[in-house]
Amino acid sequence: MTGTAIVGAQMPMFDEVKELCRKAARVVEGIRIVGWDVCVTEKGPLLIEGNPFPGNDLTQLPAHMLDGYGRYHQFMDIIEGRIKTPQD
Repeated sequence: MTGTAIVGAQMPMFDEVKELCRKAARVVEGIRIVGWDVCVTEKGPLLIEGNPFPGNDLTQLPAHMLDGYGRYHQFMDIIEGRIKTPQD
């Protein structure tokens, strides 16, 4: 979000991790947001679990935003497809 690089930090198999999470997200219809726990092994990424409450409250609480409104509407715009993301 800040655009600041974390020098030297790279997530191995990042594209594979994203694809695994996307496939898992399509398994059960109607689930709108999940926090995926993934580990990366020598054989590839493995899905550990999906969390129905992935901690998004921390970024959307009004107290964390200068305008006092939080990020709920931004989350919903992305989930409902009103805003395109780089993955689209």
